[in-house]
Amino acid sequence: MTMQAARIWYAPGSRTVSLDFLYKRLTGLLGCTVAHTEWVLGETRIPQLHVTAPVSMLIQIANHDDVAAEAIEFASFIESNSGPSSASAKMRTCTRRLEIGAPDDAGTSSKDGTVVIGPTALDPADPATHRILVGLTSGLDGVFEDNVNGRLIVTPRKPKGLLARLLRR
Repeated sequence: MTMQAARIWYAPGSRTVSLDFLYKRLTGLLGCTVAHTEWVLGETRIPQLHVTAPVSMLIQIANHDDVAAEAIEFASFIESNSGPSSASAKMRTCTRRLEIGAPDDAGTSSKDGTVVIGPTALDPADPATHRILVGLTSGLDGVFEDNVNGRLIVTPRKPKGLLARLLRR
C-alpha cells in the first residue's frame, strides 16, 4: 500500500484488535469478501487484509509506539484549526490505527532525496467504501480520517442488535 486513503484511529481497550478480528467483522457484519495477504519489501513483511468485494482495499494495523504520539499531535492540529471537538478529544485517547489504501495505487518514486507518493484509486466517500469504513470505525469506537476528501467522522459504538440491523440496510 503506498497511500493511506483513510485511517481509523482507535484505543483497543480490553480487547485485542487483530487482522483475524477484523476479518470476522468484515466478512460477517459488513458482508465483504476478504483475503489475508502481506506487503513485502526485502525482509520486511506487513500482514494485511485485502477486501475484494464490494470494493477493493487493503487494511493493515499500525500498533507501534509512535501511534499514540501521532494521535495527540493530530488532535492538536485539529484543535488549532477548528477548536476542541469530539474528534480531537477522542483522538487524544487513540493508541492504534488501521491504515487503508487501494491495492492498485501508483507506486512511490524518489527524486533528489524527496519521496513522492502516487495518487490513490480508493475514495472513502464512495458509498460502498464509506459504509465499510464507518462500520469498522463504529465497531472500534474510533475516529475515521478520510485523507482523500479531508474529513473526520466520529462514530460512537452502537448496541450490537441495533448495529447489526443498521449495517444490513
